[in-house]
Amino acid sequence: FVYTKGNFSMIGDDLVNSYHLLLSCLDLIFANVLLCPNKKDLLNPSFKGLPENFHAADFRPSEEPPCIIATLCELHDGLLVEAKGIKEHYFKPYISKLYDRKILKGDCLLDLNNFVDNNKALNKEYEEYVLTVGDFDERVFLGADAEEEIGTPQKFHTDVSGATATRVHVECHLQQHFEKERSFAPSTPLTGRRYLREKEAVNTPVASATQSVSRLQSIVAGLKNAPSEQLLATFESCVCNPVENITNRVKEIGEAFCQ
Repeated sequence: FVYTKGNFSMIGDDLVNSYHLLLSCLDLIFANVLLCPNKKDLLNPSFKGLPENFHAADFRPSEEPPCIIATLCELHDGLLVEAKGIKEHYFKPYISKLYDRKILKGDCLLDLNNFVDNNKALNKEYEEYVLTVGDFDERVFLGADAEEEIGTPQKFHTDVSGATATRVHVECHLQQHFEKERSFAPSTPLTGRRYLREKEAVNTPVASATQSVSRLQSIVAGLKNAPSEQLLATFESCVCNPVENITNRVKEIGEAFCQ
C-alpha cells in the first residue's frame, strides 16, 4: 500500500483516493489468502465477504480471483465506483507492472517461498523511492515500537463498555500527555518537515487551487471572521473610519477568490 501510494501523486495527495487504494490492497491480499493453502487462519471467519463454502473441509477456491471491493465499501463507508476505478485503472496495472519487472513473483504472494523475496524486493524499491522522491519513510508507522518512537496513539481493547471504556480512554490520553511533557527524546524527521523544501507540485488548476486554500486556511487558523474590539476602537479614532472601505474590499476579494 505505502509503495503503490507513493508512485501515484494524485492518490497519495488525496485522503479518499488513498483509502480506496487501501481497500484495493485488502482485496488483493484476500484473493491471495484464498489461493494459498493453510492460510485460512488469516481471515476473519465472520467476514460477510467469504465464499459460501469457505468453512467446508473440501473448500476449493475458484479459478477467478474473488472481488470484495463492494463488500468492503459497504462495511467501511467506501465509494464503490471510485474504489473500483482506483483498482482497475491504477492498482491492477501497477501490480502487473511489478510482476513484469520481477519485483513480485509467484502465483500466491503469501506463499512462504515467495513472500520473503517479495517483501525484500518491495522494501528495496520503496527505499529507493524515499531517497529520490519521497518526503519521509512512511514505514515508521508500521514499526512495533511506533507508539513510543513517534507518538502513535495507544491502543486499548474495545470489548469494554460504559464507564470502563470512558475511564480507559481518559487514562490513555493522560498517559500520552505526561509522556509527551516528560519526553526528552530527539525530534523525529516528521517534526522537521517544515524546514524541508516542498516537493515540486504538479501544476494543474486543481492542485493550485488546493494549495491556495490550504495556505489560506493555515494563515487564518484560530482567527475570528470579524475585527476585534481593540481594532474597531482604533478605526473609530481615525479621522475617517475605514471600516466600510475595508469591508467592501474584503467582499470583493472573497468574490474573486470564489470565482
